[in-house]
Amino acid sequence: MLPYRVGDECPVEWRERLYDKYNSLLDSIRLKPESVFPWIVADALLDSLKKRSPRFVSYSYAKHSAGPEIADWLSGNCEDLADAFTYICRSLGIPSGCDEMLMRGDNNVPHYWNFVPDDHCDAFFCSLLYPGPLIQSHTYDAPRGKVYRRMFSINRDMMKMMSQPPEKIHPTFRYPLMLDVTDIYSDCEQTICIPESRFLIRPERDELIYLCLPSHMEWVPVAVSKYRNGQVSFENVDGNAVFCLSSYRDKQLVPMTVPFWAHKELSYFRYFGNGEGEERVTILHKFNLFIEPFIDRMVGGVFEGSNDAGFRTRDTLFVIEEKPVRLQNVVYVSNPKEYRYLRYYGPAGSYCNVSEVGFYREPNDMVPLQGRVIGTPGSFGGDKGHWYMSAFDGDPYTSFDYNQPDGGWAGIDLGKPVSVGKIVFTPRNRVNFIRQGDKYELFYAGKGGWISAGTTVANSDSLVYNVPKGALLYLKNHSGGVDERIFEYVDGEQVFW
Repeated sequence: MLPYRVGDECPVEWRERLYDKYNSLLDSIRLKPESVFPWIVADALLDSLKKRSPRFVSYSYAKHSAGPEIADWLSGNCEDLADAFTYICRSLGIPSGCDEMLMRGDNNVPHYWNFVPDDHCDAFFCSLLYPGPLIQSHTYDAPRGKVYRRMFSINRDMMKMMSQPPEKIHPTFRYPLMLDVTDIYSDCEQTICIPESRFLIRPERDELIYLCLPSHMEWVPVAVSKYRNGQVSFENVDGNAVFCLSSYRDKQLVPMTVPFWAHKELSYFRYFGNGEGEERVTILHKFNLFIEPFIDRMVGGVFEGSNDAGFRTRDTLFVIEEKPVRLQNVVYVSNPKEYRYLRYYGPAGSYCNVSEVGFYREPNDMVPLQGRVIGTPGSFGGDKGHWYMSAFDGDPYTSFDYNQPDGGWAGIDLGKPVSVGKIVFTPRNRVNFIRQGDKYELFYAGKGGWISAGTTVANSDSLVYNVPKGALLYLKNHSGGVDERIFEYVDGEQVFW
């Protein structure tokens, strides 16, 4: 760890300037007895910097390290912000650096954050993007696979283990400026040992084999070892992720095994592939629903009917008790009573987020009831594109976003009392669900790599395919979008990894 360099940035005079700029942020802790502990000082510094609202962006400012100017901007992706905090800490005499996952175990991107060492050769996790204070590294709960500490010197032990000419080593590990610190972050690290019988292609003697994590339909190396004595072993691996072994031949990665899932605590592996039998799968979305933050806001929402325009007396037709997992969610109403006024009332804290609501007279009707759209006026930020009328415009990608967290509702005046037999609703969404009219292609992982199960144009909010039972799957939207992730089909549901 060098106090004046972060990576491959251009060396410039910067430490004094950043010291003068940020030194006053430590005034609140400077004279306290606990200021002798670097992690306590770093915690106070981090708290002050977060009040300046660091801004995350999903792109990088430069191909190489942005340099110390990133500490002035406090803006960028997780790597940029980790560099910024490193510069500021080191200018103030606080030991800090950057730890990284070359690829996340649950997403298609790498990840970077800061560490501050403690007295036990461990570390505190910290990040300008993390909402809380510093935490012990082993309590940072994120699917990891492998974690490395960025270094300025080359890892000679790793180079000695590989003992190959640089051109035969994958670029990620060709000049490894990194140190394996997975054991600092995981209480369940294990050794992954794969025998020769599991290889699709027989490795050469002493050939380098790479442990890879998925990124979209590619495999990214996160560890390297040698094939010896009919097997290959990788130490200190954090499980609960899908891996694949590859070799580096003719300047490209060659998959050597089918993908497999490693248990987090046990030395247990489950291999995917085009096995025996077929199963029918119903696909509702192409990425884990954690990127759809608005669906949680519908839990507790209520559909109501009334013959009073002010809904002073009203009946509950349906309460949403679980977060919706598809674009069009259908519920059936058994109440025969007739109502002139119908509405969706959003739960507390939801800003009445809803994209589309349709009330139907009969369960088999395909056309919703029509009427005058009513609701609470106003939208968050004054955006007229998010008024209550959006919930009844027939477009599942426009939505109501009320200007208050509580009390919002959207409904229709039918002009006369009518009974309701069915309700169809769509949550506010970020286009992760299946889009009618988009072109999709489903792939499954087999012994020949990714194999197409067919291309189709969606005519509803779901896709149905026949695939090998228990296969690892990937859905590609050829019409647009970038958020796609591997998954399997378990008990009638998509399980993303």
